Amino acid sequence: MALSKITTESLLDGEITLPKLSSGTDGNIISYDASGNPVAIATGNDGQVLTSTGAGSPPAFEDAGGGAWNVIATAVASSSSSLDFTSNINSTYDQYCFIVSNLITSVDNGQTRLRFEFSGGGSFDSNSNYQFKIQDHDSSGSSASWRYNNSADHIQLSESGEKHSFKVWLPDPSDTAHGKFLSWEGCHLDGDNYAQVIGGVGSSNYSTAAITGIQFFPSSGNLTSGRI
Repeated sequence: MALSKITTESLLDGEITLPKLSSGTDGNIISYDASGNPVAIATGNDGQVLTSTGAGSPPAFEDAGGGAWNVIATAVASSSSSLDFTSNINSTYDQYCFIVSNLITSVDNGQTRLRFEFSGGGSFDSNSNYQFKIQDHDSSGSSASWRYNNSADHIQLSESGEKHSFKVWLPDPSDTAHGKFLSWEGCHLDGDNYAQVIGGVGSSNYSTAAITGIQFFPSSGNLTSGRI
């Protein structure tokens, strides 16, 4: 016996159950195309988000927009002579940020310092090719002070203190046309437990080669605790 044609009017609202739908691809999402017809949105990749593509077009899975942070590596101090980052810095990103958190030196009133490793160098440059300028202002009400050096074997990130926390920004480390520079801002406690706001800039004109590594180390002693 032939079945009668099923019309829209003959169906009750909510009468079609999931098992009655056609099979599809795992992860696909049903939407509508520009003609108003049902369409399957192809499954995206892990980490992508579903975004609108505007009127008259079905949505699509796309990479998340800018502003996201990608954690590349973490180094934790434990009576360490230095915290080194190698093989993590390349042309993947236009800018790298090193977040120095609660870094404590074993020697009272120690400083946090930094050196570059250049492509093909195989070691951190300790020649007197660095320049830096830093400013600090403490919570005791003292006036701001500046420190400048244009022929150092390191970049000094902080004045003498007990505990250091700041962000170091390294732009375009793979650029091979110019010397390398970075900037930083943050705070630390001085020997009298006054909080000091600190910031500065540093560079090296030794080489235009790409930076492939960064080393953080204390002025003396070791890095007792903290992380980057």
